[in-house]
Amino acid sequence: MITQEQSLSAVPVLDTLTTDEFLSVVGQRVRNQRSDQGMSRKRLAEVSGVSERYLAQLESGQGNMSIALLRKVTTAIGMSMGTLMSAEITETHSLSSDSISLSTEPAKPTADSAPKADFVVEI
Repeated sequence: MITQEQSLSAVPVLDTLTTDEFLSVVGQRVRNQRSDQGMSRKRLAEVSGVSERYLAQLESGQGNMSIALLRKVTTAIGMSMGTLMSAEITETHSLSSDSISLSTEPAKPTADSAPKADFVVEI
C-alpha cells in the first residue's frame, strides 16, 4: 500500500507494489480488457485454453499464473504482455480516507512522454 509519506506527485510503478498489490493490478487489467472485449470468463477460457478457475483466481488477484498461461490469456483478449505489464499506474486519491487507491489502467501516454524527433523532414 502506498503511504502518505510517499510523494503524491510520484507515479507509482508495478515494481514498487507488494506482491498482493501487483497481482491485484494485473488481475484487474485482465478483467477490464476482457469486459471491454465483451467476453465472458467462460468464453475466455474456451479461447485461451486456460480454465475458468485459473481465470477467476487471476482476475481476483489470487492467482499466480505462469508466463505461458498469462500469454495465452492476453493473446485471447487482444492485449499485449507489454500493456499488461506497463510499469506506470495512475493514482486515484480518496478524499474520504488516508489511503490512496490505485487504478488498474496502464498510464496513458502524454504529449510530454511522446517520443521526440531529432530532425524535421520538409517536403
